[in-house]
Amino acid sequence: MRHRMNARRQRTMLGIALLLCASLCATLPPAFMLANGHTDQRLADTHNQATLALADKTSRAEWEKAREYNTLLAADGPSRQTETTDPWNDGTDPGDDDETYRSLLSTPADGIMSTIDYPRLGINLPIRHGTGAATLAAGAGHLYGTSLPVGGTSTRTVISAHTGLADRLLFDRISLRQAREGDIFYITTLGRTLAYQVETISIVDPDDTSGIRIQEGRDLATLLTCTPYGVNNQRILVTGHRTGMPDPAPEPGNAPRSHAWIIPIMWITAVQAATITTITVVIRRRTAGGKRGRGQHARH
Repeated sequence: MRHRMNARRQRTMLGIALLLCASLCATLPPAFMLANGHTDQRLADTHNQATLALADKTSRAEWEKAREYNTLLAADGPSRQTETTDPWNDGTDPGDDDETYRSLLSTPADGIMSTIDYPRLGINLPIRHGTGAATLAAGAGHLYGTSLPVGGTSTRTVISAHTGLADRLLFDRISLRQAREGDIFYITTLGRTLAYQVETISIVDPDDTSGIRIQEGRDLATLLTCTPYGVNNQRILVTGHRTGMPDPAPEPGNAPRSHAWIIPIMWITAVQAATITTITVVIRRRTAGGKRGRGQHARH
């Protein structure tokens, strides 16, 4: 009798252990996403505060150097822009060897050049130089060969980020085609916020860079990521044109924001509640069964 009870207790404990492991596996990814999302937003906010603390002379000088770079890029035309390659071609970045490019928008020296804020989709990320593997694993990157994110006539900056990572949400909602024409997103560089209104959303092949070329006389920004979600054999381009603030684009602090961050919290809460409830029921039944067994044994 004692042997059967011990065996049943061991099976119960094993079942509880497996349930706890399953619960942990189910909640770790959304927990990491929440934590990393908070970290990314904190990094973006810290960078923007640091740029506001720069001396006006330093900030203006950095801004003008970036504008000059963009002017030369537009003047070089297609010959210069052919250096632009798909960020996911082989994990390398042609901008790694361009010291001039790397030196621009490098103040403050925190490795961040700008930030991207897409309120309706809940995107708030730091932007770093280039689109190498390490850069894209950590957040958004500026696509080398496109205009630096300081706006201006005849410019198009391209910002790229991953989708489908297990530990963070980057451009996932763009890949899921949740961007809409008319949406507003913001790029902040050296304390200056530029607003862009989405005008086109297009799907292209990885080697088709015609959709990210500079258009003469226009100020454009394109967000680039892989699609379809989980397949990633094409690219989605969300392009916005520069628009004014506070009309038609509200100030970033007044823009309607996504509450999608609540979903991981709800998932974690639901899984943990189900786990605790299941374990409680199992233990109570096990205890009740043990008491009945001991009572019957005593009567005999």
